[in-house]
Amino acid sequence: MPWNNPDKYRLSKYQTNAIYRMIASSEVAVTNFQLAWRIDPGIPFLERPRIFAVIRHSTTESLFGIKQFHKGNFHVRYRVGAKGRTEEKLFTRAWGPFNSNHKWDTVLSEVQKWTSKVGDLARETEQYESTPDLWEELNRSKHFFTSQTEQSTENAPFTGAEQADISAHIKQIKDYINATHELTSEQVSHVEARLDQAEQASRRLGRKDWLMTFNGAVFSLILTDLITPQTAQHVIMMTIHGLSHLFGIGGPPPHLPSGG
Repeated sequence: MPWNNPDKYRLSKYQTNAIYRMIASSEVAVTNFQLAWRIDPGIPFLERPRIFAVIRHSTTESLFGIKQFHKGNFHVRYRVGAKGRTEEKLFTRAWGPFNSNHKWDTVLSEVQKWTSKVGDLARETEQYESTPDLWEELNRSKHFFTSQTEQSTENAPFTGAEQADISAHIKQIKDYINATHELTSEQVSHVEARLDQAEQASRRLGRKDWLMTFNGAVFSLILTDLITPQTAQHVIMMTIHGLSHLFGIGGPPPHLPSGG
């Protein structure tokens, strides 16, 4: 009996292919979507059990459900950015036929709207995940320099020749930052003032303390949006290679993300 045949309401391959083409024509990678089938048990003696389609987007955990009723009418339910048990909550309720008068063209239009919103959320998610955690990077960098200095560096003061090496190196850093970033004159003044403070600190601090001070100066330029983490990574690399003879530091610098 049709009453006991929920598969009767399964979307056809023509329909599921139309959904596929609709998603594939969007800016969202179709490979991140999956088609699944579920059964709505219906309401005994009132509503037939029906199989229905669920489109899932794995990255954002978004859902789109399509149930077919008699006479080519459809009902849709969807969420953008669903979390946890939302799928169960979304699809376990009975799908009443009273507001299910979507025709197939309308269903495809709703899929298109949903896919567009999923794309927006996916881009926001990707942007957030790729954004560096500057405080975490600062702590990692401090840990790196601390471990290096504890192992191999005495806190002895710099000699006059070593202070001259630091001054020359600070000038190279300024030139590199000015060549890498389009800064206003005010921003250039901020960068140079911060690096000048680090240079002057070499005349009064021991080398352990100076190394930590210099590292803090570089990261303060990131936190004030004057340089990118990528630039900071290169500056630290320049310092480790250019001034390693002053500290006996070996090994690579801490990793910094390339995004600003």
